[in-house]
Amino acid sequence: MIGKLSVGRRLYLLRMERYITRETVAKSIGISSVRLERFETDLEMPEGDTLIGLSKFYEVSLEFITSDKLLQTVVADAPKIEDVKTTIEGLYCLRENDFLLREPASSKIINKSIDLLSYLASILVTVS
Repeated sequence: MIGKLSVGRRLYLLRMERYITRETVAKSIGISSVRLERFETDLEMPEGDTLIGLSKFYEVSLEFITSDKLLQTVVADAPKIEDVKTTIEGLYCLRENDFLLREPASSKIINKSIDLLSYLASILVTVS
């Protein structure tokens, strides 16, 4: 099951861990944000120059993007689902208490962190 993480999910995670918008990535590699979304949702598979551009942009090898084997090593070191859930709950508390929402940039980071951690939690649940 660990090797079932798709290319699209890996591309999504690479982008989210860097807090980068689809528009930023797409513009940097010369494609539309709609096309990048199609890659991230596995509706289309990046090929050729686009795949190379994504690899260079994220500073990872083509093998990392396309190979299940390297991903197994990464997932093997993944945090426990309980730890991820605790972190998500803590971020929700910060957001609900308006602790960091005074700064728009902090609000965006908290919301993106919640989204990313929720997504990672869903992956951990399917792997466990």
